[in-house]
Amino acid sequence: MLEINGIEVFYGDYQALFGVEATVASAEIVSLLGANGAGKTTTINTICGFIRPRAGTIHFDNTIIHKMSANKIVEKGLIQIPEERMLFPDMTVLENLQMGAYLGRARKKLADSMDWVYGLFPILQKRQSQLAGTLSGGEQQMVAIGRGLMSLPRLLILDEPSLGLAPMLVAEVFQVIQKINQEGVAILLVEQNVHQSLKISNRAYLLENGSIAMEGRASELLDRDYIRESYLGI
Repeated sequence: MLEINGIEVFYGDYQALFGVEATVASAEIVSLLGANGAGKTTTINTICGFIRPRAGTIHFDNTIIHKMSANKIVEKGLIQIPEERMLFPDMTVLENLQMGAYLGRARKKLADSMDWVYGLFPILQKRQSQLAGTLSGGEQQMVAIGRGLMSLPRLLILDEPSLGLAPMLVAEVFQVIQKINQEGVAILLVEQNVHQSLKISNRAYLLENGSIAMEGRASELLDRDYIRESYLGI
């Protein structure tokens, strides 16, 4: 579904990514791991069309997308839920969700998508008239994910979905990610909670200093001494 082939990204003269290669197949959950500054956000922003690679290619469903505008990439079904959530705080929950369905194909399915989101997050239906800026952090994350789902993703990129959440809510978010995946949506997961992300992933890539340092099945990476010592504190 998603194929990243040797992308190199620069900020001026500073090189941030060095020949990054990765794939996400249909109905897979793939984790992109790495410490702060490793290049994770640069990678996903390049995939989503916010940054242009100086070299390499990105294909989505056998179509070259690294030269497309971000809105065209969204229209193809590749959706990012950003770390900052980027909600409209002075708009209601319902209005924020509706903003996710502004493109043509999603707009036609608005009612069905709303039912899907409310099925995953029943609390949002109760809060639909509440201003998004007055919600708790966990509820805001639900709105952010729900808004992304309203765009009818075929591949959903989640950037630090558990950041700042209480442990109970973290578990709930990861359960919802699995449910979304079980309904046919591929997931690329960028997450500091390495143990939780590897537990629900099929495969994972470890990014260090802008390069892929390690890759493999998630269960195998969980058992590797380097991952356990450097990222799990074991």
